[in-house]
Amino acid sequence: MTNLRLEGIYTLLSPLCHTAPEIQGQETRGDGNIIRLRTIPFNTGNFIANSYGVSGAEIRSLMKMLLVNYTLEKLELTSNDFSREVAILLYAGGMATQGVTIPKYETKEMIQQKVPLIGLFGGTINGCFFSSTLRCDFALLMSQESSKLYNNLLASQNIKIENLISINDFRPDMYRYGHARHRKPEIAHYDADSKDKIQMPYHIEAIPTGSKLVHGFSLVSPSEGDVACFKAGLKLLLDYGFLGGRSAAGYGRVSAEYFKYPSYDKFTPSTDEYDNWLSENGEDMKEILLKLNDIIESKADVQAPKACKWLMENKEELKRLFDGSHSDEDLKKMIKSTYIGNIKRFNKVIDSYRNIVLKALDNDCDGKKLYEILSSAQSGKISKFYIDLTTAAKSRTKRS
Repeated sequence: MTNLRLEGIYTLLSPLCHTAPEIQGQETRGDGNIIRLRTIPFNTGNFIANSYGVSGAEIRSLMKMLLVNYTLEKLELTSNDFSREVAILLYAGGMATQGVTIPKYETKEMIQQKVPLIGLFGGTINGCFFSSTLRCDFALLMSQESSKLYNNLLASQNIKIENLISINDFRPDMYRYGHARHRKPEIAHYDADSKDKIQMPYHIEAIPTGSKLVHGFSLVSPSEGDVACFKAGLKLLLDYGFLGGRSAAGYGRVSAEYFKYPSYDKFTPSTDEYDNWLSENGEDMKEILLKLNDIIESKADVQAPKACKWLMENKEELKRLFDGSHSDEDLKKMIKSTYIGNIKRFNKVIDSYRNIVLKALDNDCDGKKLYEILSSAQSGKISKFYIDLTTAAKSRTKRS
C-alpha cells in the first residue's frame, strides 16, 4: 500500500514528566537532587535549541503494549501461551542473541504479512531481525522554534507562529518529592529519633498543564494488515490518554488530534478495520505466534493454511493426477507454471506419494483434515507434500 503520514497536536491536561534515558558514565537524568526533563537538540537555523518533549520510543512502545494486549485478547491468548522469546519480541521488541538466523525471504515476508504486530513494529527473535513499517517522531513542545518542522500543520489549524512561546522563555514546572510519599502506610511512620526522618527529598521537572506538543507518525510501504493494526493502535493510544511517566499519580494526561498529510483532514482512528482483519486472518496469526520459534528455523508448518485451501480446490484433479487418469491439460489448469524443473522429479514425487494421497483423497474430509493426514503420513515433514508436489507439477507444466 502507499505510504501514510499523520501529524498531530497533543494538549496536556495535567503536568507531564518524561526524564532523559540513563547513559552509563554520564549524568543525563539530572543534577544533584533534580531530575530533568527529556530534551532533544535541533537546529533552528540561528542556533541549536533544546526542546522539551516526549521521545518517539515512549509513544511507540506505549502504543505497542496497548495493541499487543488488545490483539491477544481477541485471539484468546495470553503471553504464557507462547515462548519467552516470542513474548519479549511482542512486548519489548526482542532480545539480541549470539549468532544470526536467516530464514528464507518468503518466510520472513509471510510472518510480517500474517502478523502485523511484527510488520508494524519490527523486532528480533533467535537472531532473526524484522524491519518495521512504522516511524514515530519525537513529540516536541509547540514553540516558535519547533513550528518550522510542522508549519503546514499549524497553518491548517490557524495557529500563528508569532503567538507561540520561544524555547528560551519556557520554564518547566518543578515538583518536590520524598521517599515517604511512596512507602506503604504501615511503614510510613518515623520516630523523631530515627535516621529515616530525613527522607532525601528531590525535585522533578514537568511540562506544565495546557502546553501543546506536535508529533508525527509515518507508515512506509505498509501492508493492509499494518494499516488496520496502526489505526487500532492509535485509537487505543488516544483512548488511554496518558504520556510519559507517573501516570498512576495523574501526570501526563493528554488529549490529541491527528491529521492526514498533506490534506490535513482530521484522521479518526478506529479498531473496526483491525477487528475485521483479525476475524479473517486471526487463526493464521495465532498459529504463527505459537510456532514462531520453529518457523524462524524452518521447522514448522508455514504453508498449512495455503496448502489446505489448495488441496480442497484441487481434490478431484489430484485424484486423476495420482490414479493415472490425468492429462497434461488437466495439470495445466490445476497449477499455473512458475518453475522450470525436471520431468523425472515430477514422476518421482508422484510415485512417492501415490498410495498416501489416494488413501487420503478417498476420505470424505475437509482441506484441513486432508492436510493433517498427508502431513502425518510424512513423519512430521509438515509442508513437504505440498511443496514437493506443487514444485514438481509446475515444473512439468512448464516443460509441457
